[in-house]
Amino acid sequence: MKLKDLLDHFDAETWFCATTPDGVEHLFWNADYVGAHPDVMPELEPLLDRKISDDTTVEIHDDPENPTQVPSKVPVVCVCLLMTDEERGRHGETE
Repeated sequence: MKLKDLLDHFDAETWFCATTPDGVEHLFWNADYVGAHPDVMPELEPLLDRKISDDTTVEIHDDPENPTQVPSKVPVVCVCLLMTDEERGRHGETE
């Protein structure tokens, strides 16, 4: 499944954390994807066609928008993104 397929099935009020194979975490609110927020889409667009691993979890994180609010915890859907064909080729790996 690709990241965009997953996002299309979730409510806009859902937080996501997509981690690329190099360990970079991309934290975003699904409403920003649904509404194509211009500040978020440049970071998110290159990730949308990436396949996700089976290691999807839901974790409790501090609220990214208001960490000082009490309670300040929100559920976050965490996905690991797989390498693209280009990245596998650079690393000499095959699927």
